[in-house]
Amino acid sequence: MNKKIVFIINPKSGTGKHAKVRMAIEKYIDSTKYDFEIMETEYKGHAKEIAKQAVKDKIYMIVSVGGDGTLNEISKALAHTNVILGIIPAGSGNGLAHHLKISTNPRKAIDVINNGKIAEIDTVLLNESRFVSIAGVGFDAFVAWHYDKSEKRGFYPYFKLAFKNFFTYKPKKYIIHINNETIERRAFFITFANSSQWGYNTKIAPTASLKDGKIDVCIFKTPSVVKALLLVPKLFAGKINHSSNMETIQCDCCQVYRSSNKKMHIHIDGEKKKRKQTVTLRLEPKSLKIIVPQNYHNE
Repeated sequence: MNKKIVFIINPKSGTGKHAKVRMAIEKYIDSTKYDFEIMETEYKGHAKEIAKQAVKDKIYMIVSVGGDGTLNEISKALAHTNVILGIIPAGSGNGLAHHLKISTNPRKAIDVINNGKIAEIDTVLLNESRFVSIAGVGFDAFVAWHYDKSEKRGFYPYFKLAFKNFFTYKPKKYIIHINNETIERRAFFITFANSSQWGYNTKIAPTASLKDGKIDVCIFKTPSVVKALLLVPKLFAGKINHSSNMETIQCDCCQVYRSSNKKMHIHIDGEKKKRKQTVTLRLEPKSLKIIVPQNYHNE
């Protein structure tokens, strides 16, 4: 008997290649292994609802066809279950897919579903909201809030927003409880990384692993304009961790708040979250099953 897959397509994510992905699924999925159903989301949170029902129905695999936001919704439903997460990246940044070396070419991504291997990876709870890849407070979260209001998607609209706000955004002072210590840092942003990328192949946490039982807390100090421009190539080359502007601390749990107790901008996988005075993070090891390329090694 064939195993059942549900493909969840978010037609609003990314740059509009979902019709091509649908055709690729129908053409290239291995019909000797799998029966499948394709469903489209109709509103925010719908992917999570579909995935929850699929878990109840004991579906073998749920495949996210969208961006990191769609992935995030689905992973919340699949954590601590036997249902496997698959990825056909069709969003803008596709941070987790890039980290896992899953191609943005639909046929190659489907080949991973047909022939990949199952891995158990860590997830992280931020104020009880789960994520797989990246979360943060500070400048990147501030940009995510503005990007959420934008009708345009893709790298250049995001970069334009980041560049525009870079010169006016002020660093904030944070109190961080981590590894039985309390430290204070003035930071431009703090990224909580379970995987290596924000998206668009920008490697903010090059050494982060999905299976090491650790969160990489990346504390970034404000650079000068000139230094910021020099850091961009390091970000794409996976060498930002060698910059004197970056401090990385590994932990399995931590708590962060502003020294002024003001509410912070927060993002999870690029999606804005309600502003809070405190963020508390806790890693849950090996809490999600995912299909990855046979040649993928992150450790």
